[in-house]
This record gives sequence, structure tokens and C-alpha cells, in this order.
Amino acid sequence: MGKKLELALRIIVIIVAICLIGLTVPFWIYLKWAADKETYSSVAVFVVSAVILLILATLGIIGSIKRSKILLLYFSIINIIMLLFGIAQIIVTNVVDCENDSENSFSFLCSNSDGAYYAPMIILLAINLCGAVFGLILRHVIVNDTKGNYY
Repeated sequence: MGKKLELALRIIVIIVAICLIGLTVPFWIYLKWAADKETYSSVAVFVVSAVILLILATLGIIGSIKRSKILLLYFSIINIIMLLFGIAQIIVTNVVDCENDSENSFSFLCSNSDGAYYAPMIILLAINLCGAVFGLILRHVIVNDTKGNYY
């Protein structure tokens, strides 16, 4: 049972990492929208978000394949940080007053569909939460897979 559980968790972590790679696509689209409107602070936010997601996915895949406790811990912690970063990003973009403040760095989102921004962000937040939870569970299973005295 222990080996099957570990294998299932390793597969789930790899699937979560692949989903994170796929979820960088909306950030590259937002980057183009922001660059078209010349809002460079939002360009920086989207570039950093996409690069962190790619690094995060790499940590998850390598940590799961090599059964690395430290990489799985980093994977989980960075997923939690990205979850908080995503929540902050949604809050910042909700503060934008589209009708009165066209100079805001995130005002380019007003001219585009709200669903085109919020749907991928909500999916990303769910994937970040799943990645953090499954990464920590897999790490726990790997740490506790051997019985015996450690003296």
C-alpha cells in the first residue's frame, strides 16, 4: 500500500507541475496586452509570475522523480508563496478604476474580458493549493518510508 500511495502521489505532483507549465500561457498573453499598452510595471509582474511558475514546475518534476525531500519542500513552499502572490495580484487588479484611471498599470485588463483574466487565475490558485498539499504529503510519505532504528 505504501509504495502504491507514493507512486500515485508522485504522479499527481508531476501532473500538477505540467498544469503549472500550461498555466504560464495566460501570463504570456497578459504580458503582450500590457506591452501593447506600455504598462511596464505590469509587464514585470507577469514575467516574474511566468518564470516562477516554470521554475516551480521544474522543482516539482525533478523532486518527484528523484524522491528529493528538499525539492518537494521547496515545491510546496513556493506553491504557497505563489498562491499568496496570486491572491495579491487579483486584489491589485480589482482596485483598478477603469472609467476614471486609465493611467493605472493594470487598466489594460478593463478593455479585455474579465473572464479571460479571472478564470485562469482561479485555476492557477487551485493548482497552487493542490501542489502545496500533495507535495507536502508526498514528502511526508518519502520521509516515513523506512522503519527501524536510526542510531
